[in-house]
Amino acid sequence: MLFRLSTRNSPLIRIAQRKTRRLDRGHRYLRRAKWAEDAAHQVDYLYADDGDDWQTQDAFVRLRWGGMIVYASRSAEEVRWAAQQLREHGGFRVDLPPQTVRSAPLLLPMIGRRGYLVAARKVMLIPPGEYTDRFTFDVRLIRDEATGRDVVLKRVPSYKQIAERLHRKFPDASPETILDRTRKLVDRVLPVFLTREVGFLSLLQRDLPRELKSRVPKPLGVERSSDGLVRTMQMEWLRLGGKPLSQLEFARQASTLLAAVHDQVKIIHMDLRLDNMVITNEGVGFIDFGSAVRVDEDLSQSPLLSKLFDEMMSACQLQRMLGQMTQTGRVTSKLFISAHQKIDRAVDLFSLALYINGPHKHPDFAGLVDVDPESKMAHKLRLLTASILRPKNPDRPSLISADDLRRGIDRIERYMDNGKRRW
Repeated sequence: MLFRLSTRNSPLIRIAQRKTRRLDRGHRYLRRAKWAEDAAHQVDYLYADDGDDWQTQDAFVRLRWGGMIVYASRSAEEVRWAAQQLREHGGFRVDLPPQTVRSAPLLLPMIGRRGYLVAARKVMLIPPGEYTDRFTFDVRLIRDEATGRDVVLKRVPSYKQIAERLHRKFPDASPETILDRTRKLVDRVLPVFLTREVGFLSLLQRDLPRELKSRVPKPLGVERSSDGLVRTMQMEWLRLGGKPLSQLEFARQASTLLAAVHDQVKIIHMDLRLDNMVITNEGVGFIDFGSAVRVDEDLSQSPLLSKLFDEMMSACQLQRMLGQMTQTGRVTSKLFISAHQKIDRAVDLFSLALYINGPHKHPDFAGLVDVDPESKMAHKLRLLTASILRPKNPDRPSLISADDLRRGIDRIERYMDNGKRRW
């Protein structure tokens, strides 16, 4: 079963809550887990004491990235055992090692003055030893010793990690083929994309309006190999959380940011899926700019980049979706038809026009976006998407940019406000 939460709100649990929240004092709106919540929703804190049945893998699944599991007990031995299990899992970092907690006798009438607790933070995106197409690089949280804050470490995976992943994906491939592909990815392909991402993040921090800079990662430091390519990057952590947004606000914030990325920084993301969006205290943000390109960038000047992007385009989920929707008539605008299998701002617009209709379906956004599919707002957003993908005049669509999308969302917002005033 999933991690079971204490329903008793015992004195030990209350002490653990007060003590561990100090570690996240700067982060607002963290969601404290309750047993009554939908078990499919990830949470920021999990608390348990002697009466709770738990396993480390269940806790890992239940927690958001960066969330904390806190175990409190009357037994020091039990807490030490819990700490050992959390360390051995590999996906956690013990932030509060086993320690004694005390309180006044009036607050602990059943167990006296002494208890013990351990707290660990989820620092890996997926459990150690597991692989997924969603994540290519080795990404984890680390503690910045200078500031005491958590930052994101993104690095090229090891030969072993890539070889194991390729073997699982292509079980019939020969050892020689696996070795050749592994070397190519580790020595050249992934460092090239990571190097480009560092450059794009620097451009975003330089050219985005001040109020939007906090909604894309800020690079903090890099390590390069002898050929000058980046193999490791540290960047600010855009932590999931924040006050829940309405569907309209999610759409407005995302379109505003995309318009600035396109028109002011002159960057095309090229992989703008919900996986690469975040919702934080600062609003909707974008991450993972490794596949990005500059507007009007001529990739043909680099045979390596040209080949890499051709391969990426053929495997890209968004490009496949665009092709399928074009063939079935769900996309008729010549703007998108001409962008299929090409580097074009229209690919980002296509993606966002689709995803503003279902952000709540993404597991990371559970509890962070309020969506009522039957509401007038949702209906209006679906009509806006339809007017972009299937305009009245496919040869001359009127909505052709992220800024056009933003203005369409503003019109819906004014319509909704007028309706409220009438009522």
